[in-house]
Amino acid sequence: MFKKKKFSAILFLIALTLSFILTQSVQAVGPFNRDLKVGDVNSDVKELQNFLNTNGFVLTQRGFGSLGHETNYFGTVTKNALAKFQKANKIIPAIGFFDLVTRNIVNKIIASLAIKNNLTGGALINIGNKPEPDTKIDSKIDTPVNNQLNSRYSLGGSITGLVDTVVLQNNGGDDLTVDASQGSNFTFLTSLANGSNYNVTAKAKDLDQNCYLKNNEGIVNAASITDIQVACGRNLNYNPFTYIFSNGGVSNYTLTYGAGSNGSITGATSQTVSRGNNGSAVTAVANSGYHFVNWSDSSTANPRTDTGVTGNITVSANFASNPVATTITITSGNPQAATIDSMFSLPLTVTVTDAEGHPVSGVFVVFTAPATGASVLFSSMFTSATATTNASGVATSPALTANGFEGHYQITVTSGSLTPVNFNLTNQNAV
Repeated sequence: MFKKKKFSAILFLIALTLSFILTQSVQAVGPFNRDLKVGDVNSDVKELQNFLNTNGFVLTQRGFGSLGHETNYFGTVTKNALAKFQKANKIIPAIGFFDLVTRNIVNKIIASLAIKNNLTGGALINIGNKPEPDTKIDSKIDTPVNNQLNSRYSLGGSITGLVDTVVLQNNGGDDLTVDASQGSNFTFLTSLANGSNYNVTAKAKDLDQNCYLKNNEGIVNAASITDIQVACGRNLNYNPFTYIFSNGGVSNYTLTYGAGSNGSITGATSQTVSRGNNGSAVTAVANSGYHFVNWSDSSTANPRTDTGVTGNITVSANFASNPVATTITITSGNPQAATIDSMFSLPLTVTVTDAEGHPVSGVFVVFTAPATGASVLFSSMFTSATATTNASGVATSPALTANGFEGHYQITVTSGSLTPVNFNLTNQNAV
């Protein structure tokens, strides 16, 4: 009888101990006690993402949501990873909604692992595989009790300067394709065992894009590799990690574009460009009544693209008011004669200038011939024609043909309120 009571007391103590261990362990990470769905923002979402990432249902290999970069936001990526977990654990429906059934299974896995680790003196860790709902945790799980030879570590880093797709490889394989639209961080799909060698290389698909690497070789030493650096650029003909510049080591330069009074700039007004590379185009745009003159470094290129950059550039666009037309002057075609019904040898040209004699472009000019009697037809059809002055201030009439009447006459040229000028022409009979 005494032995029976003693045995019952021992069983009670064991049960009490296990209950205490389970309570303490579960409290460390959960249990999850609320539904989670797309759009939710709370700390449980981050814990769920970590659970999925570390148990074989990876949200993403890089950026927000990847291992070590979990967030509090439940989005489509979290939903998809959770749906895979549900499918693997035969949860119906497997639609990525964290409901009561799914929570119970997740909490059961966490609790089972917590008991395992407390009984072995270890800390609560990630299980690292895809457990079924009733999966029992065994000695294959990596814990502090098992040595680090069973651990797996991620391999990744950062990449900058991409202009096209590049393929990263580790030890000549495990291809990872990265393009310019992705983030600046990368992680290889295959994790590495402790003590593994790694050698990361880059192979650009664009033959004009060159890439250089830093911290890309080594041995895994009980920690994930996150400091590999990849620098790429079009026609990048030097290693930015090792090249020493004569001006003290500067490898990036700043391009700054500004606008003076009466204008503005379109395009990126502040740019950072690697040595030897090109900036992007900017355009100086004048306000109404003004025009672009030049840049402060005397360049007249507009749009402007600085190429082969070897230093900082700071320039401003200069603008000037458009000149005001004051005078019309006959340039050529006066006087002249043509046989009736024949074309004149020269068109009529005038020059429009401002008060200082500078040519004025963009001025609308009207040529008007007599409507009756001896006259001309412009373009063989009309007795009047229009033209606009070019950059030299010159306006030229269309070709003109003498009509069927003999005689002298004038063609008047007008432009707004400016004083008109007259061309003297003659239609004559054939000799």
